Amino acid sequence: MKRVVVIGGGAAGLYSALLLSRYGYKVALLEASASVAPLLRGFTRSGLQCDTGFHMAGTLCKGGALYNYLNFVGLLGELRFVPYRRDCCTLLRFTGSGDVGIPQGTQPVIQALSELYADYSKNISDFFLDIDSAYKNTALIDPANISDAEFGFKNSKSLRAYFDGLDLPARLRTLMTFYSIYYGVPPARCLFAEFALVAYSMRHDVHGIAGGGLSLSRAFEKMLGKTDCALRLGCKAGAVRTGARGQVTAVVSEEGEEFACDFCIYTGHPSALPALLPVGALRPSMRNYLTQLQETHTLFMVFASTKSSFLCGRDAVICTSEDLDEACANPESGEPWLHLSCGDAGGDGFYPVAVSLNSGQKAGVPVGTEDYRAWKNNLTAATRAQVVRHMPELSDLVVLDSASAGSMAKWVSGSRGSAYGVMHSADSMPVLPFSHVQGFLLAGQSILLPGLLGTFISAAVACGSIVGYKKLFRDMAWKSAV
Repeated sequence: MKRVVVIGGGAAGLYSALLLSRYGYKVALLEASASVAPLLRGFTRSGLQCDTGFHMAGTLCKGGALYNYLNFVGLLGELRFVPYRRDCCTLLRFTGSGDVGIPQGTQPVIQALSELYADYSKNISDFFLDIDSAYKNTALIDPANISDAEFGFKNSKSLRAYFDGLDLPARLRTLMTFYSIYYGVPPARCLFAEFALVAYSMRHDVHGIAGGGLSLSRAFEKMLGKTDCALRLGCKAGAVRTGARGQVTAVVSEEGEEFACDFCIYTGHPSALPALLPVGALRPSMRNYLTQLQETHTLFMVFASTKSSFLCGRDAVICTSEDLDEACANPESGEPWLHLSCGDAGGDGFYPVAVSLNSGQKAGVPVGTEDYRAWKNNLTAATRAQVVRHMPELSDLVVLDSASAGSMAKWVSGSRGSAYGVMHSADSMPVLPFSHVQGFLLAGQSILLPGLLGTFISAAVACGSIVGYKKLFRDMAWKSAV
């Protein structure tokens, strides 16, 4: 029986472990934290579930991509999906020009934006139909389409190049491209094909999960408990050993415990690989590349409660300017843009609200110091005041807690504190699931694609290298709902 060590018990590691256990591999899953998926599971304040790593996702209908990936490892029966509003799954509130509600579905979005910008209706229609085409034609969504192990986005243009020559109003361009905030890349730097995967999924069959990320992490734990996978919590990988032919032979924990293996799937941050792999395992150019990977922006998050149901079934974005590209290029100028999401109501009728803003860690101030706490408290109060000022429907907002990039990095093992890990952009080379070390593979949000769907796709591609692509993708083949 072939042995596999999976490093990291987040969504990618859990999915990899479940999938490989299904095929009879002897799997050991190593997680440095005291519980699996610490970012995904969030935390509880005042009896409310506060989500830090998941709040909603698209393509969760029968035949949808994420639905199918969840179903393949048996997770569907453990989850209850909560549908988002079809007439307005995202509300964009422009502080200078009012609200625009974004519905679900391609034609409803085209119609809604064309009613606002009739002179640009053809541009709007062409754009969203091109997104649908790019989504449907990518092999990453339906494994039945994958051939010759081609997993990149070759010859895909950038989103900036797509808009070259189109003289669109800044507000309309923002309404067409705001989906980029869901994976932390400024629109001007998006690769069109990657943007299409996110933009399509974020407006088709969008749902939350009852109980949020905690329910998803518990579903993973329950399904993993039905397998022979050896789960080791509080066990941080310290080194990867290789044999005379350069193949992976074992993973050694920081405490010195050795886990012999024939394959290893690493799901942590790629920048840690030079320290984890043997000297000489990486070419100098790759070692240099991994240490200089560009991160997505860091977030400051405020967790609060409200009696208002205003956010139920939809996200909201408070847009303090009409130009998202400009806001991304100059994040420190003026009030920040805010992203708001809402979770399940507690027994007392309060709803948890998460407010996110692009804000870096205060330079030179260590987490836990008095100066840090003062900065954090001031930013928390300012964020609440901004929400209430621009969204009076939430005037009763009560702050429960807040988290900076520094506290996120400290809380989640291996994290740098960025919102979505390594940036997936048109001007950077993607980190692929394969390495020069035989049997050593990569998966996770920083590999191939961002988000929960991207995480599962990267895990499937890594596992395909072990199980065999033809076999795995034949078994996973499904008819996508597109």
